[in-house]
Amino acid sequence: MVMDCPERKGEKNDNSKKADAGVVKDNFDGADVLSVTISSSDGGWILDTGYPYHMCPNRDWFATYCPFDGGKVLIGNDVACKVVEIGSIQIRMHDGIVRTLTDVRHVAELRKKLISMCTLDSNGCSYRAAGGVMRIMKGALVVMKGLKQNSLYLLQGSTVTTAVATSSSDIDSDTIKLWHMRLGHMSERGMDVLSRQGLLGSKKIGKLDFYENCVFGKHCKVRAPDSLPIIPTD
Repeated sequence: MVMDCPERKGEKNDNSKKADAGVVKDNFDGADVLSVTISSSDGGWILDTGYPYHMCPNRDWFATYCPFDGGKVLIGNDVACKVVEIGSIQIRMHDGIVRTLTDVRHVAELRKKLISMCTLDSNGCSYRAAGGVMRIMKGALVVMKGLKQNSLYLLQGSTVTTAVATSSSDIDSDTIKLWHMRLGHMSERGMDVLSRQGLLGSKKIGKLDFYENCVFGKHCKVRAPDSLPIIPTD
């Protein structure tokens, strides 16, 4: 019979091999998707909903650092990576404000930087995504923003490395000046009241630099008590 022909059987075997090869390719593609967090060291922070902790592989990005026995975490296709230590990292956000990411796990074998949405949710933040933009909010204030790229939301911002973090006085000065202008050139005393109430972030308001337009713009015109003398001229 035709179905028992050796040539036909050979074609069936070839087809089965092709089908198997197709299955292997599908599995390989799936592995790529699963291991997206360990595929490359390039790129920024990923806003991730799958991991319960913030994680970073770069030791020199940590502003504070302390030993931590965190065991291991599973990433990608069940790859176990050891948590070395824990600390905090400073990130300059989309609005120019430098915010501190705390309890960040240092995982040296990780290739991507992950911000855990679960941790942010536990800290009282909410988030929503629409139109390719994810906004993380603390109350009514948008504290983080991410843009969608290749099915991932990447944080809009840049990491403040340790070398840059040493000049914290300049960063504080820029932050104070930014809040001063945002609040319509509010007085130093008024900003200090808002700072004590925790409404201006974690930065303390210090001495404001002299801003000529702000000072002279608030001067009031005072009416002269007497009329000026008349000076006759030719």
